[in-house]
Amino acid sequence: MSGRAPVGLRAPGVDSEGERMQVHSVVDGPADGDVVVLAGSIGSNLTMWEPQVEPLVREGYRVVRYDQRGHGRTAVPDGDATMADLGGDVLELLDGLGVDRAHFVGLSLGGMTGMWLGSHAPERLRSLVLCCTSAKLGTPESWFERGRTAREQGMTAIADGSIERWFTPDWLASHPQERREYHHMTAA
Repeated sequence: MSGRAPVGLRAPGVDSEGERMQVHSVVDGPADGDVVVLAGSIGSNLTMWEPQVEPLVREGYRVVRYDQRGHGRTAVPDGDATMADLGGDVLELLDGLGVDRAHFVGLSLGGMTGMWLGSHAPERLRSLVLCCTSAKLGTPESWFERGRTAREQGMTAIADGSIERWFTPDWLASHPQERREYHHMTAA
């Protein structure tokens, strides 16, 4: 296993203050299956991947889902987080599970994490799937405004806007239960 940070970057799984970062994860499937890591979007938690778990496990994969920093049951560390921090968290998670290489599926922020892994730790990847992502998502101004709204009014204030970007109006209208579940996940 690699376990070492690429040159010039912090050690995997260490936050900006040098403290160890423990991401919350759930592992399903056979211990000897090829590992598939599922990394979610900003404002989500690992439950977003529940519909994909059973089909992957049925095909023999070992499925690893995790909550990114500040999401779900993973703590919010002090200081700013970089893509190197988020990628390092994945490397630390893989090392902790004894996994040398994994398939990686990333959605939005999870895809950005996957891009970092592909650039800085390609030897740890069997394959890389990037969904609805970009090397640059939005403008600094749009993220500043969303952050300000969340800090001042709470996550509920931005939850609907998030899920309305994720799903089409027709899908949201025809899936009211799922809409409520995604709203709850994003607002939490």
